[in-house]
Amino acid sequence: MSADAADIPKAPGEPDMPPGFDAEHAAEWDAVIADLRAAHTLSREIGATVEVYVRNLVRMRSAEASVAELGAIVHAPKTGVPMQNPYLAVANRAAKEVRSAAAELGLTPSSRGRVSKVKDEAPDADEFADI
Repeated sequence: MSADAADIPKAPGEPDMPPGFDAEHAAEWDAVIADLRAAHTLSREIGATVEVYVRNLVRMRSAEASVAELGAIVHAPKTGVPMQNPYLAVANRAAKEVRSAAAELGLTPSSRGRVSKVKDEAPDADEFADI
């Protein structure tokens, strides 16, 4: 997100960032909101879906970092038997939620055409130019 994006005033109907977001969550929130604003698909009703997207995106990245650090197979704490890293299941579940929310928000190439554009509440001045 550019520094200028933080200075853009909230649009009417723009969802509020959930309380308690840390810097990483806030940066992702701002980036998604900017993308939705640019696509003219931003509305208050999608706030919860954006929150699900952001929380799971950050969770997925964190879990993937743990998998990268520890490996996909780890040793069970009590028995030492090789097992799937529990973070792998967390990463996979979060990725599924990210894909689902991204599709609902029109953030994937295949879903962009299925998401309705939000009409501006105020008419454009040019709209009445021919009258």
